[in-house]
Amino acid sequence: MLGRVRLVSVDIPTTAKRKAGQTYRRSQLNRHRLSNRDAASGFVFGNRSKPRSVRYSPFKTEGRQRNMTRCLIQRRTAKTKFDRTLCAGDLVAFDDGSRIRVQNNPVDMSKTLTPEEYTKQVQTWMPHSFVSLEGMNAENSKGAVKALQDVILRYPKIVDDDNGLQVFSTAWGFDQVSKSNMKRAKNAIDEIIERDNLLEKVPFVYGERFHNAVLEHLGGGEHLVEISPGEASLFVCACDAEGDKKVQKVLGKRPIMQDELMEACWEALWKTWAKKKAMARLLRESPDLTQWDKLSSRLDLRSRDIEQCAALSCYEGSGGILFLRMYRDNSMQVNYAQAVATGYHVRGAHDQEPYGAAESVTMHELGHALVHLLGITSSPEFQRLRSGWLATVDIVAEVSTYAATNDEELIAEAFCEYKLNASPRPVAMAIGHVIDNAYRQKFGEQK
Repeated sequence: MLGRVRLVSVDIPTTAKRKAGQTYRRSQLNRHRLSNRDAASGFVFGNRSKPRSVRYSPFKTEGRQRNMTRCLIQRRTAKTKFDRTLCAGDLVAFDDGSRIRVQNNPVDMSKTLTPEEYTKQVQTWMPHSFVSLEGMNAENSKGAVKALQDVILRYPKIVDDDNGLQVFSTAWGFDQVSKSNMKRAKNAIDEIIERDNLLEKVPFVYGERFHNAVLEHLGGGEHLVEISPGEASLFVCACDAEGDKKVQKVLGKRPIMQDELMEACWEALWKTWAKKKAMARLLRESPDLTQWDKLSSRLDLRSRDIEQCAALSCYEGSGGILFLRMYRDNSMQVNYAQAVATGYHVRGAHDQEPYGAAESVTMHELGHALVHLLGITSSPEFQRLRSGWLATVDIVAEVSTYAATNDEELIAEAFCEYKLNASPRPVAMAIGHVIDNAYRQKFGEQK
């Protein structure tokens, strides 16, 4: 179920006797039917007392039944993202899958859909990623999806690869879901601790660690004594209990009683062990609950820096693109037009269209995604270009003011121009070719 397989039709000899007029498809074993009944018209079941490792999935579609009856020749095994909806007979993955999905469901530029409709469309392109465009301006949604489509068609691994896009969402939609998942994860950890009686299984080594901390920092003396805040802090650090609420409450008291602090730290120590064990089991049982932890931990929607941005890229753990408040209305179109007029950003292909600003900003962020996927900034080809010809170029004049911020912004701005401008300038062309070459070297020739 988790392997990547190639479906092939193979001729399979059969010794089954044919009835008059009955035919068999030679490439398919005739063993799955929509209904199986015995002579008394009762349903025929297998051994239902036998333990099953795969959940029962009724109402097989024609495609699922066809996949289950074909012979599968396994070409290679690859990791795939967790998907609890997979059933026997489902197609898990195939080469260049995102490009085929986009070609089968392209953006219709003759009309503007709702953000909810665009969300569903992108979900067909990125079925294992988090996608949510609800709450965005419709034209901005259109521009963002148009940019994503163009990049997937040229660089499909940007969503097919594990290091590619795994989030394409508004910040507020992602924040809401990630907080909900964090709450569910916390409850699940508590349930695992109680279910598996982990608090009663703390290893003996933790008792030794606690005893050594008592001897080193508290002198192993009598319990009913006062200790200084300094001694208490060192003891708490040795027990790795700084974040425990009960321990912090004891530290806030005056005087600090040794026996009370020891009890709180010991309790914190075995709770910490139990939570770590429960988290490890949660990652195996429900990895979807913790999939976005690293990205959500960096997201502060009240940050002044975030309020001034249109979109945010983050690639720690599961990464992707988050659209910020400017995507809610059409103000971004006015702001981006002013930025282009002053040379702060590069000119796009559809600046006069209502969706043009969102297309350009999203293309810039997709440039960052390719930098992460391909390691462009540290690649020898880019380094040679950067220290050679580009060192003699006025980046502000030949690309944009924002491109002069650092190498990553230079690549993202140049990529935006390379993809959206009918006549890219020399810097954009050069960096665009670096990206194309890096993609070709890592994933093979583009089709």
